[in-house]
Amino acid sequence: MLQRFYNACCEKTNVRGEKLSPKTIKNIYTVANRMFKCAYNNDLITFNPNQKVTLPKREKKFANALTQEDTIKLANACMKGNSTMDLLIIFLLCTGARLGEALGLQWSKVDLFKKEIRIDQQVQAVPNTDKTIKRKYKLEIIKSTKTRHSNRTLPIFTELSALLYTIKQKQCENKAIYKEKYRHDLDLVFAKNDGYFICDTVFRKHLNSRLKELGIEHFRIHDLRHSYATRLFESGQYEPKTVSQLLGHSSIGITLDTYTHVMPTKLKEEVKKSVFIFRRYFNNMEKYVPYEMFPKKSDEKGA
Repeated sequence: MLQRFYNACCEKTNVRGEKLSPKTIKNIYTVANRMFKCAYNNDLITFNPNQKVTLPKREKKFANALTQEDTIKLANACMKGNSTMDLLIIFLLCTGARLGEALGLQWSKVDLFKKEIRIDQQVQAVPNTDKTIKRKYKLEIIKSTKTRHSNRTLPIFTELSALLYTIKQKQCENKAIYKEKYRHDLDLVFAKNDGYFICDTVFRKHLNSRLKELGIEHFRIHDLRHSYATRLFESGQYEPKTVSQLLGHSSIGITLDTYTHVMPTKLKEEVKKSVFIFRRYFNNMEKYVPYEMFPKKSDEKGA
């Protein structure tokens, strides 16, 4: 019955009319598994039947990132716009933080003099227990991140530190202007004019508006994070382990799986550097393959 259920899920569609992804089906499996596990632990069933099903395989997806040209175009437009939403876009491009981590960042976690920020919490929508309010969910800071490895301290460069300082100044001005209307002093780095949380839906709308205005192809908010990682790898100055730590990945394997496709140029360069190690294995190879495949003596240094 469970196998038939998961098979049927493969044919179901979401609100956008798209078939449910293997990841979504895995999430359904995980929720069901908690129930079966609880039932087993309480002797309500003799085994967990959920462990015997086969789930659809997830296709490997490479990270989608902006080109360097589009990144610069977007950043320049945001600097001119200079709104809180615009500066949030630049912050995401320059830190690789997840949106929830950025929206939950508080000034108590920012050290402008040491030029570093501590990421160990995020904003999440949680059930609203206040019966007088119609909204089912409310935004709240959760004192944890996606995984324990996501808790990290990020160094920031001087220009980004200066940008955060201007945000701080703007918030002080807002407090003076709005006075008693500044009702939500949550110590947030990125907040609405009254100090309350920025809604991810509103931010997404602003980002899409910027992209349309600049003629940049639509992409997800999370692709700002991918763009950050891609720029690091393209620079050739960062090891995968370092990038993994900056992104807060639970393992270096996730980083390599996600960003292998942006490293071929660097890999080719590294192979060229190390060619002398292996060349001695191929003495007299010219006898067996066409001469034109081998570099001329004058080119060997360049090779």
